[in-house]
Amino acid sequence: MVRSRFESDAPVVVGIQIADLRVPAAVRNASGSPAILDCEFTLRPDEFNSDSGLVVKWFFNNGPAPVYQWIPGQKPQELGILKGRLNVSHRASDNHATMHRALYIVNPTTELSGDYKCFVSTFGDEDFMTKRMVVFAMRKSKADGLINKPLAYLPVNEPDAIFYFSGYA
Repeated sequence: MVRSRFESDAPVVVGIQIADLRVPAAVRNASGSPAILDCEFTLRPDEFNSDSGLVVKWFFNNGPAPVYQWIPGQKPQELGILKGRLNVSHRASDNHATMHRALYIVNPTTELSGDYKCFVSTFGDEDFMTKRMVVFAMRKSKADGLINKPLAYLPVNEPDAIFYFSGYA
């Protein structure tokens, strides 16, 4: 096999690429457990410097304004529906260019069900990916206790959960 002197065995990163968007498919309403939405991305080596214009933004339900924004070297900003709902000190990595790429929702509730889009950009490139998260509430009994029976034990006509989709008719 003949190789060009410019080829290498290392993968070539041609720009920003979101490698993985980890969003929990379903989380329980007001359970006290956080939901972590992580946007893992790769950059070219020259985009790791401070003058590349790197910005990480998250959008909710295709809204025009971000609900989160982070520029390396600055404090993350929680905006809109997520204002006051995030742990902005959470670090997804120790790398200065990716440490605040994730959303750490402290106590998700049903109005946070919907589509989450991670949008990563520099002055020269951009990429985005979207995934849905459903925050569900368990049905309560007449005694206001949660029903924790498996679906197989519930009567067919009684749902075991009620799903709320914000922004859907």
